[in-house]
Amino acid sequence: KGPQPDETELPSEPDAATAGAGGGAAPAAAADAAPDEMVVAQLMSMGYSKNAAKRASLAAPNATADAALEWLFGHMDDPDLNDPPVTPQPAAAGGGGGGGGAAQLDDEKVANLMSMGFEKDQAECALLKTNMDVERAVDWLFSHTDTLAAEVAAMKAEREGGGNEASNGGGDVQMGGVSKKDQYLDGDGKYSLVGFVTQMGSNLACGHYVAHINKDGKWVVYNDRKVAISEEPPFEYGYMYLYRRKDYTPN
Repeated sequence: KGPQPDETELPSEPDAATAGAGGGAAPAAAADAAPDEMVVAQLMSMGYSKNAAKRASLAAPNATADAALEWLFGHMDDPDLNDPPVTPQPAAAGGGGGGGGAAQLDDEKVANLMSMGFEKDQAECALLKTNMDVERAVDWLFSHTDTLAAEVAAMKAEREGGGNEASNGGGDVQMGGVSKKDQYLDGDGKYSLVGFVTQMGSNLACGHYVAHINKDGKWVVYNDRKVAISEEPPFEYGYMYLYRRKDYTPN
């Protein structure tokens, strides 16, 4: 029938998607988000790093460990999986344009990191990478010891060279003309299963251990002095699994 002459229409409320896209309360909520400590502890007990567990918890807020674990399975190849998670920060008022990284540096925080034995360039790089959070910067420095020199060089090139590409996310970030993938100097992080150990017994306190090794494309079972081809290796019953990186080349 539609509105009647003696009725007044109420203003329509924006839906959740519109509110989130419009920069209302959603960004503030994201900035206040914190990892679920219980979920983080459960994931760490499965062998994941603390940073990876935090990222999974933040990616699946108010969810169970199973949901966070499912997120991890889909992001195992992310180059920044074990980096400290970046908490969204409210946009700063005023300013604009490029060159904001140098203006955000806090001399006191830089000095704080330098007092721990880090060089000035390393301290500045870590703070810029972690939104000026000293605690996360320390964590970032210790988790990037193998690539720290490349990270610092790329950050310096990004800040000093005006035309280099930069991005706030993704695995192919360009910093100083160097792909983030190229900064990992120890090879591709893909592995293949080369062996596993199974335990034969009623519990882990007793029983017998048998090894299966992939030799020349065939699985061989080693049971004390008995060695034979394994037609159906019991992969699902492994007690310990052995992997080798695919790009490994014996000396």
